[in-house]
Amino acid sequence: MQEGISKGHQPELTGGGLVRSLGGWSQVKSAQRKGPKTEYDERILGSGDFVTAIFKEAEEKQIRQFKIKRSGLTINDIIEKECKIARISEKELRTGSKRTVIIKTREKIARRGIEELGLPSAEIARHLGVCTSTIIRAFGRSERAA
Repeated sequence: MQEGISKGHQPELTGGGLVRSLGGWSQVKSAQRKGPKTEYDERILGSGDFVTAIFKEAEEKQIRQFKIKRSGLTINDIIEKECKIARISEKELRTGSKRTVIIKTREKIARRGIEELGLPSAEIARHLGVCTSTIIRAFGRSERAA
């Protein structure tokens, strides 16, 4: 990063995803005049097709989460089920213990809470009696394991 600072402003690195993908504002304007509208989002670096695919994936995830929530599943249901599977008490889960079975159970709960219910890490952390960073790390570990 220090080396980059000395290079100063670089026009080719200015603008959102579409601007960078097409090679600058002039290409964006040209593409707008020439043909069909290109899908873009300044947070996503990639072609219009790539941006469309990302939006579709996000939409499918939201629909899946909505269906799960609508079924009545709650974070408390997930906690209860995962504790039964692991043969531990919910009280023990909330103690902050670092026993392997507790850590693995938290990972499963974090992953399910985020993926199935779309809950923020902070909310899951409150239900488990741990800090948010514990949930973020647990989710990261479960992602790497999957």
